Amino acid sequence: MDLAAGIALDFRGDYIVAESGADVLSRITPNGTRTVLYRFRGGWGDTWPLGVAIDRAGNYIVTEYNAQMLSRVTPDGERTMIYRFAASTYPAGVAIDSEGNCIVAELLINVLSRITPSGTRTVIHAYAASTSPSDIKVVPSAPSFRVKGSAATFWFGIVSVSLLLTAAIGSMFHNERSRKKRTQKSRKMPNSSRHMFGVFSYET
Repeated sequence: MDLAAGIALDFRGDYIVAESGADVLSRITPNGTRTVLYRFRGGWGDTWPLGVAIDRAGNYIVTEYNAQMLSRVTPDGERTMIYRFAASTYPAGVAIDSEGNCIVAELLINVLSRITPSGTRTVIHAYAASTSPSDIKVVPSAPSFRVKGSAATFWFGIVSVSLLLTAAIGSMFHNERSRKKRTQKSRKMPNSSRHMFGVFSYET
C-alpha cells in the first residue's frame, strides 16, 4: 500500500482502504490479503482518494482530495461522480448518515457539509479559521457526532469529526508542493506525509 489514509469496515469484516499515494481503493481481508477494487486516474497521487465510507447498497463513497470530488464506486468497479467541490475545498473525511446522505469534512475551507445522493450540498457547520476538519467517524452508541481538536470536544449530531493541528496542515501542504516538484522517477512520498493524518489528530 502507498499512503493508506481513509479506512472503512464492510459487512464481511474486510477493510476498505483509500490508498492516496497510489490512487487506489483496495480491500484487505482480516488475514492480510489485498485486492485492488478501483484504480483512479493518474496513478500516483493525482486524484488522492482520502476518505471512504460504505452506503446501504454496499457502494464505496470516496472523497477525492486533489480532484475536489465526492464519488461513488460500486463493488463491480463502476465510478460515478456524486458532487464536484469548488476549487481549493479539499474534501477529506466522509461518513454516511441515517438517511443516506454523505457528511463531508471540507478541510481547507473549514466546513462540515451534507451532500444528498442526488448531489445537493448544504453546509451543516462552519468552523473557525484554521480549524481544518479532517476525519469523520460514525458514533453508533449515540445520535451525535464528535469534533476533535486542540481546544475541546464538541457534540453536534451524527458523526465524529477530527480536527488537525494548524502545524499539521502547514506540513501537509509543504509536503504536497515538494511532491509535485519531484520527477515521477522517484515515485516516493515523504514519510512525514505518509503518517500525517494518524499523528497530528488528537482528542482532548
